[in-house]
Amino acid sequence: MKTLKSSIFLLFAIVLISSCSTPPERIIKYTTNDNCKIEFKDNKFGNATLVSNVYSEEEQCFYAIFDQTVKTIGAECFKKCKTITSVTIPNSVTSIGESAFEDCSGLTSIEIPNSVTTIGHDAFWFCSGLTSITIPNSVTSIGESAFTGCSGLTSVTIGNSVTSIGDYVLSSCYGLTEIYSLAETPATITYDTFENYYVTLYVPAGAKEAYQAADYWKNFTNIVEMEPETLPGDINGDIEVNVGDFASLVNLIFNSDNIDAATMAVADINGDGEVNVGDFASLVNLIFNSGSQAAPKRAAALAATAEPSLYIEPFSIAPGEQKQIEVLLDNPGEKFSQLQFDLALPEGVEIVFDEDNFCYTIDRGSRLASVYNIDAQDVNGGVKVLALTTNPKAYIKGESGDVVLITVQAADDIADGVYDLSINNVVLSHQDGSTVKASSTTAAITVSSTTGLTNIEGAEGSDVYYDLQGRVVKEPSKGIYIHNGKKVVL
Repeated sequence: MKTLKSSIFLLFAIVLISSCSTPPERIIKYTTNDNCKIEFKDNKFGNATLVSNVYSEEEQCFYAIFDQTVKTIGAECFKKCKTITSVTIPNSVTSIGESAFEDCSGLTSIEIPNSVTTIGHDAFWFCSGLTSITIPNSVTSIGESAFTGCSGLTSVTIGNSVTSIGDYVLSSCYGLTEIYSLAETPATITYDTFENYYVTLYVPAGAKEAYQAADYWKNFTNIVEMEPETLPGDINGDIEVNVGDFASLVNLIFNSDNIDAATMAVADINGDGEVNVGDFASLVNLIFNSGSQAAPKRAAALAATAEPSLYIEPFSIAPGEQKQIEVLLDNPGEKFSQLQFDLALPEGVEIVFDEDNFCYTIDRGSRLASVYNIDAQDVNGGVKVLALTTNPKAYIKGESGDVVLITVQAADDIADGVYDLSINNVVLSHQDGSTVKASSTTAAITVSSTTGLTNIEGAEGSDVYYDLQGRVVKEPSKGIYIHNGKKVVL
């Protein structure tokens, strides 16, 4: 027989559906000690409410029926179960019912996930073994007397989404010395919500005046503003580092000219003083390593054999013509995982927009595996292009060749001539998040209405240059010409 310690982890989703007929059950019996038997009855319903009154005080038994997802811990589920010392609630739970853990005096630790939105009245009434409690930011209301009689509590943190707190929530909490209220706008409370107004109340930076003016909060004699805390990578402000921060970080990269100091503190994950693709790589590492990723090495400490170069070869295009151009990367001796750059096109030449897919026609080049995504947005008169992957092991293959393919189109009325295209603000990231910047490059775009002429045998001599219409050019500048019977680019 398998023995369980007196900690009971609710990592199984527990369910009872009284309105449905019960299928055959597989009953698994465990023993926590001589006085408490637990039966887990395995059925396969999809609804998710933990049955009320699963504990029988007279028989000192504990009955739970579980399924894959629990959304509610029902009323009095664990009432007077004094043998439990710690509980981990699964993150599928959205509400904790009234008196759910009432008088669980042996309970010393409970973790409320960031999925719970309501805590019922008397939910932890006289759980005297608890020493601290953190109410997550997902919770919006706390019921009356939820923590009454938790005499062992010394510290309570109230999340930033709580809008109402009932009567007597922290009464008879004789050991309480500090309360952290994370909401900038004080929640609605009553005079009896807190019994002791002499404990230290910590509030967000800049919120002290609001609390001093709010009903009943102003009764606290010592209100202290907290120093702003930062969690590198928590860009969307949900007090976690997770995939929700990817979209926020990408938006910041596209708008990196307008980032305030507070946002920079959490978004500049690799510590290079900027928000760029290096921070994206660092964010990937943080998520895959549960926030334990060490600070990346600085780019200056890496032994690069040569500065990488991102460029486009000169090309010609006719008015109204579409052409796919290659963005080439030379990176001898280094591996990079993320890439960003700004592309500035001359007036009259633009990237083709795919109306069906709501995006620019920019594709992965031959050096990018299918795990890469290309994103692009208009920024500062140009287009910022990102080549990103959430795979921490992926990198740009090889040391030279095309990384991005861009389809451009010349306007029908663009004048013949030579125009400049430029690549600027190039940032490449290693897998550890450290970054290397590459110099800006330019390429000549020759727009010509007539491109059929390829060869001229000139009577003017071998040093003569002709344009593509066959006319002599005495002082050629940038562009495509015929010289000594061949096409040349200057």
